[in-house]
Amino acid sequence: MASRLVMQALGQITNFPMRVGDVQCLMTFMTINTNNYDLLLGLDFLIKIGVVVDVEKGLIQIRQGPGNNV
Repeated sequence: MASRLVMQALGQITNFPMRVGDVQCLMTFMTINTNNYDLLLGLDFLIKIGVVVDVEKGLIQIRQGPGNNV
């Protein structure tokens, strides 16, 4: 995890259809036992859907292709 905590995966869900706005893709999810989060999105997901993070402005954009944002 980002906090450097190592957790044992309980299982894996493969080829799960994921949709954010109009962006759709198939993803693999690892299941873990945690009370702190319902869902953690990893870097592979963020890259796959084309997320651009602007830390300075506090913005997250999802690209749907060149020049298109959600």
